[in-house]
Amino acid sequence: MIRPVLRKIRWTLLVILMGSCGQFALADEGAPARVISVGPDHTTILQQENGSKKWSLSGPEVLKIVGHYFDNGDFVIVTGEPPAAGADLIIRTAPIGVWGRIIAIVVSALVLLVLATIASGWRPYRFLVGADERVSNSKCQVVLWFGAAMSVYLATLVLRLIESNWELVGGIAIPANVLAMTGLSGLTFAGAKMIAVSKNGGNLPAPAPPANAAPAPAGTHKQKAREPDWLRDLFTNDQGDLDFGDFQMILIVWISVIIYVVSAYITLGNLPLQQHVSLPDVDGSLLAGFGVGQGSYLAKKAAVPVGTG
Repeated sequence: MIRPVLRKIRWTLLVILMGSCGQFALADEGAPARVISVGPDHTTILQQENGSKKWSLSGPEVLKIVGHYFDNGDFVIVTGEPPAAGADLIIRTAPIGVWGRIIAIVVSALVLLVLATIASGWRPYRFLVGADERVSNSKCQVVLWFGAAMSVYLATLVLRLIESNWELVGGIAIPANVLAMTGLSGLTFAGAKMIAVSKNGGNLPAPAPPANAAPAPAGTHKQKAREPDWLRDLFTNDQGDLDFGDFQMILIVWISVIIYVVSAYITLGNLPLQQHVSLPDVDGSLLAGFGVGQGSYLAKKAAVPVGTG
């Protein structure tokens, strides 16, 4: 008789203990809430998502607990009863799976491609071909970098919209180094165009030579190619000779694009649900290499004779 009673008591105590542990675990997870008001003095009002509770904190209290101020609309996790001792406030983050990140970036790139296809009359490859009918290095580098940066921006925008139930729109900042690389890319594109036009006397390239004729000698005039050569134009000059200046510039751009997209993929794995976020930045070494590649390309283009590269 005693043994079954002891067994029953033991199981009852075990169930009570497990339930208590579960309650403590849930309590430790905190309550999802939203910043509904931020005053001029940074007084912050938070409301639990189910509307059952509100917290009002002064600016100094927010700084003491969090270390920074909130923005109106931020999604947070509230642990305990702030501003009481032991309470905590953190920005809520949304974990994004591998395929979610890949699909967001790829679909964003495809959207840009569709828009480019429509704008170009269903010939998007023309954005990469210069007036001389050769694949243009300056056009390719600006298309590659713009496409990568804009794809990451759109992917971040869409994922924030979805994870916040369509409440977080915009608020995505562009870091200084990314902005600098975008400016360098545009400057190289414009500079290469100006150099090519000025060296050819403001004239358009001459018509392409007949099929069996040799190209015009270097130093005479710019001449069109019969058709773009997608395998060679990015690495050779107008005479068909390998050009290291072209090669190193397009190589650095490709490396920059790959590093930036991979960095964005990793960053999007844990998406902060706050009003103001920033795109992933690039390090100073990559920015310096990008700038050197663009500058070397422009210097080479300005130095060589007309009709060479």
